[in-house]
Amino acid sequence: MDLPSKFQANIKIVSITKSPLGLTNVEVIINESMLPQDRGSLLLDLEDALCEYDPSIRIWHTPLGDKNTLRNLRGVGL
Repeated sequence: MDLPSKFQANIKIVSITKSPLGLTNVEVIINESMLPQDRGSLLLDLEDALCEYDPSIRIWHTPLGDKNTLRNLRGVGL
């Protein structure tokens, strides 16, 4: 699967899997740091663009992990 050219500079596909329900789950990672609302809008725009070709596509962002250093220093785990 190729990303639309508008998204190729910012987003990389990590994996593509088919679910038993027939959905195509596409896991992506964003190459640059962004605010959560900008990242969310970008991912929704990507999903809309890909759904024009295949309505069963769902976009998932690779988890970033816990970047809260204060919580990590105190030893608080999730």
